[in-house]
Amino acid sequence: MAWVALLCAAALAAMAGDVSAGFRYLDPVEVRVEEAAPAPLPLPHWDVHAGESLAQTLSRWSGRVGVEVHVLTDRRYRMDGGRRFVGSFDDAVAAFLESLAWLPEPPVAEYTTQGVLLIRHRSGSPASGRRDPSG
Repeated sequence: MAWVALLCAAALAAMAGDVSAGFRYLDPVEVRVEEAAPAPLPLPHWDVHAGESLAQTLSRWSGRVGVEVHVLTDRRYRMDGGRRFVGSFDDAVAAFLESLAWLPEPPVAEYTTQGVLLIRHRSGSPASGRRDPSG
């Protein structure tokens, strides 16, 4: 019976915050866990395949973003080599067309008020002294 009284005394002491049998009662502590910032989304990439025409490339790209493209030029603009552009659709189109600016009649793009992307060629446009960067 003495051991029961001793056990009860130890339990009461533990609840009162005293050290007993190697245990100690601690007040709850508020712990704040900061969430890590979400990883940035990777930028989309836009590939140009060797042998593909400008119209084929832009048609494929526009299908990914739901933009209607009309190519209003008789120029074929066939790509000799592959390329990759990174960024938004509009950024990729701008960079792609800029990479063709050395041509005598380079392609140019503009959006209509309905959001349709029109591709034309710049007639009689001087190549601004630019040369084909590949050679």
